[in-house]
Amino acid sequence: YDSIEDYQKALEKEIIEAWDLEREMESQYYKWRSVRNFGETESEREEGRKMYKQAGPELKKVRIKLSKFKRIYEMIESGQNVTLTVLKVGKKETLEIKERE
Repeated sequence: YDSIEDYQKALEKEIIEAWDLEREMESQYYKWRSVRNFGETESEREEGRKMYKQAGPELKKVRIKLSKFKRIYEMIESGQNVTLTVLKVGKKETLEIKERE
């Protein structure tokens, strides 16, 4: 990005997309919870249990992503001087946010 303003605009777009994904995933999570408990057949309930178990960690990932975006956005808005670094260990990526002195 050429400027912090360009980055902030891109971040706003990412936040909106992540927010939409979080709402969609939350809806699916509760849908599968309902199927798990109230499906008409045992096979429906089994499918509900399987999908519910998968949906939980995915929903958690999206919520963590949103919380990181929020932190970054708040730092930009407050004028803090920060450095963002993406650390990759194997397949796992971690965003490190440090305040510069």
